[in-house]
Amino acid sequence: MISRNLLYSNGLLRLIFLTCSCDALASCETNPGSANGTAVVQNDISVAAVDHAKLCHDLASHKADRTRVSAGVLDEDIAPGAAIPACEQAIGANPSDPLLHFEFGRALWAGGRDMEAVHQFALAADAGHAGAMKYLGDAYIEGRGLPDGQSQDLQAGADWYLKSDQAGFTDGYPAYLEAQNEIRKSVFDPSLFQNGEMMRVLYSGDFASAKNPIALAYYAQGVIKGLESEVPSFNDQQCAPLVGRLGSQILNLAVFAGAVRKAMVDDGSQPGERLIGGIFEYALGDYFADQGRRSAMVLADSKVLGCDTPITRKIVENIMVTSQNNRAI
Repeated sequence: MISRNLLYSNGLLRLIFLTCSCDALASCETNPGSANGTAVVQNDISVAAVDHAKLCHDLASHKADRTRVSAGVLDEDIAPGAAIPACEQAIGANPSDPLLHFEFGRALWAGGRDMEAVHQFALAADAGHAGAMKYLGDAYIEGRGLPDGQSQDLQAGADWYLKSDQAGFTDGYPAYLEAQNEIRKSVFDPSLFQNGEMMRVLYSGDFASAKNPIALAYYAQGVIKGLESEVPSFNDQQCAPLVGRLGSQILNLAVFAGAVRKAMVDDGSQPGERLIGGIFEYALGDYFADQGRRSAMVLADSKVLGCDTPITRKIVENIMVTSQNNRAI
């Protein structure tokens, strides 16, 4: 009876026949260390006989790739230790095959060799491979493996996703929509909020441009209280650490308003006029605080912004720094 083990190492496919009886195979060379005459026959097959391309396809093809020739594997299921050498040797024999460049890129990407992976994706994308375009989008979105002088770029990533979709890669369009959403979240839009002008001041930190410091203080207080109360409603896990770092301190209206007034330039009004204006602002305090609470709902809602976005964090930081003696969150 003959049993076989197949070993792949150092570019050689080694076929080893184990436990072959010398009686069955007269040409066997008896293993002198064996008591029962067991022999071993070993044959080396040239690397040229190994189908590296097939190995590469089997180990690193993508299920959404219309040009694939194997079933496809998920990113997390790629075994880079096996896929990288197989794909590398396959490309050595087929240097102009965009599918192999894409799959080699996936193997390198899974192995953490990001810059090499992006180079392979670029070669494949230049040849029109749709999947490689999607992975170039990933590289720009995540800021991974980019050439020197380039950095994370949401718009460039979205552009590659759209090209990937147009070229026929089914994962391209969902990624494009997600990227567009992230781009939207990264651009401050005052029209999203109740009293966009006050939110603009809080976001920019340009308190010298505030027209009504007491009203702004009420509005800011409403934002903080709103974030504290809206966390459970929106179930945004990023809000908990943000709000938690604020503690239970309530925004001190007098301190905040005073800090804003210090930043303001003289508007030319008389003291009496400013006093009347201040009284008016205090009278409408609940109104401005309610606007702040409603605006907090926008900040906390992950479908609109979310507590993990730079916009929300910057607004909260500006409020706290101004009102708590430069105490940053």
